[in-house]
Amino acid sequence: MSKRYLLSALSAAIIILTSLSSALAGEIPRMGWNERTYEAVTEWLDRLEAYPPERLLVVVDCDNTVWADDIEDAMLKTALAHGYTSEEKAYTLFADTLPRKAGEKAIDRAKPLYDLDFLISYDRLSMAFDGLTLNQVQEIFEQAKKDGRLPAGYDEVRAVLAELMDRGVAVGFVSASIFFNVPPMLAEAGYDVPLWQMEGLDIFVQDPRDRDGSVLLSNLVQSKGVKTWKELLRRYGHLKLRARLSGVANTREGKSAGTLSVAARHVQEHNRRFPGNKISMSDLKLAGVFGDNFAPHSDIKGADPHLGGNDQGMARSLPFIDGALVLNIYRAVGLEDGKLDLKSKRRRNENFLALARQLRRLNTKATFANQIGIYKGAGRGTFSPKPIPRSQRP
Repeated sequence: MSKRYLLSALSAAIIILTSLSSALAGEIPRMGWNERTYEAVTEWLDRLEAYPPERLLVVVDCDNTVWADDIEDAMLKTALAHGYTSEEKAYTLFADTLPRKAGEKAIDRAKPLYDLDFLISYDRLSMAFDGLTLNQVQEIFEQAKKDGRLPAGYDEVRAVLAELMDRGVAVGFVSASIFFNVPPMLAEAGYDVPLWQMEGLDIFVQDPRDRDGSVLLSNLVQSKGVKTWKELLRRYGHLKLRARLSGVANTREGKSAGTLSVAARHVQEHNRRFPGNKISMSDLKLAGVFGDNFAPHSDIKGADPHLGGNDQGMARSLPFIDGALVLNIYRAVGLEDGKLDLKSKRRRNENFLALARQLRRLNTKATFANQIGIYKGAGRGTFSPKPIPRSQRP
């Protein structure tokens, strides 16, 4: 055997071992991650190797975290454009909260109401779909897709979550969007996950033949053990939505409850599949939280309970592991000249920084990372590798 052959074989072996080592070390494609955050994410994946995967939970927001832009806006615009709901009906949802301006359309009122009080706005927005069936909601979704209105999924987030799920780590999707928007949009963004992994803003549904009775959609899904969106439509697509001011908006502490609900269902599902390796809720730890709309918890001096934000609710659901990752998507608008507008969502990023300081005061040994995601304009649905300005880093 020649010396050259031995050197070639040795080089090939080193390349293979290096590739295997990278895979085992939790390497993910670099894609659009900025250098600092990419390093934080890959090191975090390495740390998770020390824990039994079935005892970990990673929980993520959906709008502007899993995908760019809001599915709620796309659905309302489509419903109005194609006659599923009327301009007047949609407008009246907000009429008693904000004075009407001359020539103003219903869709223009959603953001001002959100800025006034997002807890109210979530419930009000759901009422635009009152009286429609679940099948009709799916029709609106399909029409929104044809019209090109649907949000665009972030490939970088999908790559990380796919890696986690391949390892057996539970991933929960806890959204403030109406529940019926979450399953089809997750599928559209490339996620093949069962309904038990999802939470959203609840809404009542009613059988048209039962004038007196209505139930919450999430109660129907979980009590009946419905596993997929297709199964839900097949069995209950005829049910009508009965939206009302319900007080069940999935925000702030509500996202904590949503996270705990996913955690409980994970325990149940794991124990069903692996009866010889059962776990309990007390075994679970929070390994990561991904969001775009954090703010400080309101129980510490300097944390205004009226600050915007709801993703912090996920961060109070379970104890963190040491070295858990709290990832913030810093929303940017892509400009035609290739530059980014970071000013419009700077306040949200400052709220995230305040939460990071607060959690550190609580001796939470978590890693905080920031990544620019382009949610509107040129490059929508992509990550920017540009570094976060130093003053805006956690």
